[in-house]
Amino acid sequence: MFKNFRNALETPEESDKNLELSPPPQREQASLERVDSNIMETPLIGIKLPKTQKHWTEVNTYFQLHRTSLPNVSDINNFTTSFQSLIYNYFASNYGTVKPQDLSTTQNTLIKQSKT
Repeated sequence: MFKNFRNALETPEESDKNLELSPPPQREQASLERVDSNIMETPLIGIKLPKTQKHWTEVNTYFQLHRTSLPNVSDINNFTTSFQSLIYNYFASNYGTVKPQDLSTTQNTLIKQSKT
């Protein structure tokens, strides 16, 4: 069913040499950081976001100016944590936070709405 495309002039030994594969390139092992299972992270309170184009322009300018204060992206975990904190703290301090809703109240409201 499959055609053999070996050169008719090649000896079987030469053909086998051409088929030898080089070993796969070595990959760097990603360093896995040990996560302490005793640490419970609690969700942050929701933040309010700007509503106008003018405010979003101010936000964009703020983050562009503070981009240089972030750690090097080569340490992705540190960079991500710092960037998330910068974003959250900016919006929380400038626009405020939202009051967390009680889950049971939200569920009851949704049930009542679905019945109507």
